[in-house]
Amino acid sequence: MTSAEGGGASVRYPRLPVMLDVAGRRCIVVGGGEVGAERARTLKEHGARVTVVSPETSAPLGEMLLAGDIDEHHKRPFEAGDVVGCSMVVAATDDRGVNASVAAAAAREGVPCNVAGSGARGDVVLPAVLRRGPLTVAVSTGGTSPRLARLVRDRMGREYDEAWGELVQLIGELRADLEGVPADERDAVMGRMVDGPAPAMIAGGAGCDRVKLALRRELGR
Repeated sequence: MTSAEGGGASVRYPRLPVMLDVAGRRCIVVGGGEVGAERARTLKEHGARVTVVSPETSAPLGEMLLAGDIDEHHKRPFEAGDVVGCSMVVAATDDRGVNASVAAAAAREGVPCNVAGSGARGDVVLPAVLRRGPLTVAVSTGGTSPRLARLVRDRMGREYDEAWGELVQLIGELRADLEGVPADERDAVMGRMVDGPAPAMIAGGAGCDRVKLALRRELGR
């Protein structure tokens, strides 16, 4: 809960935006269709140990199984005990009753659960994601309209091109220099770095050393 500055009325947000580390952790996807395969792929891309529970296997999931991208596959219906010991659960079947059972089992174990599907409810909503190197921007409508979230993400993608990923990388390499800037000046310095010539230099193919020199000029060094 946050309050408006100056003691105004409080505003309650339904979900807390977070970045969750699932690397090396067991996550379960219930459902072997295309949506289940997509969710499994997303989890695997982030380093999770992925278990899929589904009596049926779609072509995309079958490809992942053949490639060894699924750590465990249980070709049977969901059982409540499947969620025990998991860090995250995804309900991605085309049966709302099964999805509800998965969500209920996860809630009893205190495991965060994402329920796929229009208007679905769960602890976790997966946002539309824009990645530019180390820069990650997540857009969510709280499950109200995933399509709208993707449209906003795509608009931002046209504004923030690949050069931004390189810019963030280079600014990270100058972090020690930034620590020498007084706290009340850091935002202004960062603004000069972002609004200065560095992004255009990167887009134009300038080498890292030249870009770093331009960034250091914005630091006043």
